[in-house]
Amino acid sequence: MLLIDFNPWYFNEKETILRAFYDQLWKGLSENFVLPNEFNKTIAKYLQYISLEGSFGVGVRLNNIDEPVEKIKKNIESYIEKLHTKILIFVDDIDRLQLEEVLQVFSLIKNSADLENIIFILSCDPIVIRGLLQKGRNSDKEFLDKIVQMPINLPKIPSENIGNYLIDNIIALLQELDIPDEKKKNFQDDFLSNYRAYYSKLFRTLRSVKRYINGIRATLPLIKGEVNLQDFFILEVIRNFFPFVYDDIWINRRFYINVRVEDDPTHFLSNNKDVKSEVKEHVDSILEEATNNDKEEIETLKRLLSILFPVKIGNTYGYDKTDYTFYNNEFRKNQRIVHPECFEKY
Repeated sequence: MLLIDFNPWYFNEKETILRAFYDQLWKGLSENFVLPNEFNKTIAKYLQYISLEGSFGVGVRLNNIDEPVEKIKKNIESYIEKLHTKILIFVDDIDRLQLEEVLQVFSLIKNSADLENIIFILSCDPIVIRGLLQKGRNSDKEFLDKIVQMPINLPKIPSENIGNYLIDNIIALLQELDIPDEKKKNFQDDFLSNYRAYYSKLFRTLRSVKRYINGIRATLPLIKGEVNLQDFFILEVIRNFFPFVYDDIWINRRFYINVRVEDDPTHFLSNNKDVKSEVKEHVDSILEEATNNDKEEIETLKRLLSILFPVKIGNTYGYDKTDYTFYNNEFRKNQRIVHPECFEKY
């Protein structure tokens, strides 16, 4: 049996996905078998037919090709049959594609899966796929069932296991970076507390944990001595799950930290009550848009932003009622993102 991996997520155009798949198939076969040149030509002919966006059928003529598609398929099957092996093709990350790309992959599979000795294994979340199809094209609920002949439902990974995997990877990363023990312990205690209280539900899959860890691994080594670990890890949560909010923090920083008028010409000058009102109006609109008005996610974001920005966000929403008039030096000493001089480091 020959195993071939194909990940359409690496390709973002319909024609590219088609050609990439057959290139991958040809590469996998040619690395393991001696193939005649005619086989490659036959694959090229078949590719022309299935590129017709649905005009696939017996008797089609294209680009001076006189053979009907059924004959071309038989030729491909004949070549594969002579290999005396089954070809098992893994297609991963389908649920990460856009609608048109999903439809293209399914069209590819539909037109290729009935080739003799070729078996497709699709890795995806059927709930995500069905939602995408119904929302985008109002497809019938049985569409996916027509593509997948034998669904195999894998058990859901317990949230406790996902959390342990996340924590273990963070601890290992901090050890790799030689973070001082005291700083590491303080961070771990705070992170565990906030993780359990506020954002554990955001990490629903191992994929989300790996993406989060990979992002930290790529950036933290460069600035590990210039940022507060707790703030940095929380900001990364926001960047991963709510990039719209993350961008707003950078673009409209005046709603999150105190800035000088000369540094930001749009900085508002008003009394404390008006500041709270303007902050609330702006942040409420951002959170609603970023979460599609999901009440639970909005509450989670408010809590995280209040930890990062206790002066404006925490006080505005009443999560933190501390008078921070004399805390500016402490913020700078602890490299908190809320201090204007530290903000740029993040």
